[in-house]
This record gives sequence, structure tokens and C-alpha cells, in this order.
Amino acid sequence: MLNTRFIYLLGVALLTASTGLFAADKPAAKAAPAKAAAKAPDKKDDKKKEEPPAPPMRKPTVTKVDPATRSQVIVAAATIDDLVKKNYERLKIKPNAALSEEQFLRRAYLDITGTIPTYKQAKAYLQSTGSDRRERLIDSLLSTDGYASHSYNYWADILRLRDEAFFKAASPDLFNEWVRKAFETNKPYDKFVYEMLAAEGRAYDNPATGYLLRDGNMPLDGMNNTVRVFLGTQIGCAQCHDHPFDRWT
Repeated sequence: MLNTRFIYLLGVALLTASTGLFAADKPAAKAAPAKAAAKAPDKKDDKKKEEPPAPPMRKPTVTKVDPATRSQVIVAAATIDDLVKKNYERLKIKPNAALSEEQFLRRAYLDITGTIPTYKQAKAYLQSTGSDRRERLIDSLLSTDGYASHSYNYWADILRLRDEAFFKAASPDLFNEWVRKAFETNKPYDKFVYEMLAAEGRAYDNPATGYLLRDGNMPLDGMNNTVRVFLGTQIGCAQCHDHPFDRWT
């Protein structure tokens, strides 16, 4: 007796063969009509989809460092060095060796402008002479737009600058631009902080009010960030409990 599975497969094979045998006698199927040509894009639609033009490039005007203030800065730096030295002695810490000129050059550029010196800049400094060439380098870097831009980026994080509006009637660009110009004009730090914390009026008349408007609907967050940035401590945990680390709580 033939296997049932074998008989089934044989029948399928015969059916397939017969279908192929008479396939040539059938009339050829009509070719499908060609699709209509795609409509050419309308130039007016392209114009609507174009992105708005970029704002014009802004060229900052950076206030140069006043050479008359160098003597005051040297005294202040010497005071800081003395405090660090006494703290090292108290903790019995041996300071590292003094920097080479190449190391100082790289660190000065990174700290002040956020960039490393080019070959031309490095060559000019290393070939310069004079016992005050480090001071002259610092003054020249502080007088560049690189310093203003690098400082702005640093404080943009600290002040939590925003791109969107604080509310419908104010533009964040006013406050952001005020912060940027503060570094371009070498605004004194105490005046910079005072104008933000004591700002009054409307943002369009006094852009420094943007600092307070930043957290207008969240006063606790604004106070917490203010204390953290300008007093060096934290009070955010005091909203619910004593701080686990700070002694004042």
C-alpha cells in the first residue's frame, strides 16, 4: 500500500506541472497603466518650508585690562599665595614643583579662554623675554573676546540661563545679553551680583531682573540656588529636614 503522504505529494506535483503546461496558452495579462507623473513641487511651498535666516553675527567689544590695576592684582595674588602656603604648612603638605613656561602657557589659555594656544601663539610667548611675561600674557588674554565668551559659558551654567521666555511678557535674551555684556565690559563682581539680587522694574527696562524672573513661580528654588552660588552653602534640604552634612542645620 502506498504511503498516504507520498500520494499527496505526487498529486501536488502533477497539479503544478499541468498548470505550467497550459500557462502559455493563456492570453498575456495587460500591462498595468503607468502611474501619473509626480506633480512638480511648487516653488511657493519650498519657500514656506525654508528656515528663517540666522541672526546677524554679533561682534563683541571687550574692555581692555587697565595696566594701572596690575600692582593691586599682584598684591592680592601674593596674599592668596601666602594663605595657601600657610595652609600647606599646617596640613604638612608638600607643594608641587613650579610650572614650566610651556605648562603655564597651556593652563593660562585653558583657564581664561577655554582653548589651547595655537602654534603661533605658543611660539610668540616662549620666545618673549622679560620677568613679567606671565602677567603680560594674562592681561592680553583677559582683553580678548575669548575670555568674555568662556566666562559667559561658565556663568550660564551657574545662573541656569534659559533660552525660552520666563513668561509671555519677557524675553530671556535680554538677561542673557546682559550677562554677556557684563564680562565684555569687565563689570566688577560685587556690582554684577548686586545688580542681579537687587534688580527692580521690568525686564525691558532693567534686564538684570531676569535673574529673579528665572524662578518667578518657584521662589524656593530661586533662594536655594542663590544661597548655593553666592554663599557657598545649601538650604534646599531644610525644606523638609535638617541637612545631613552642613553644620548650620
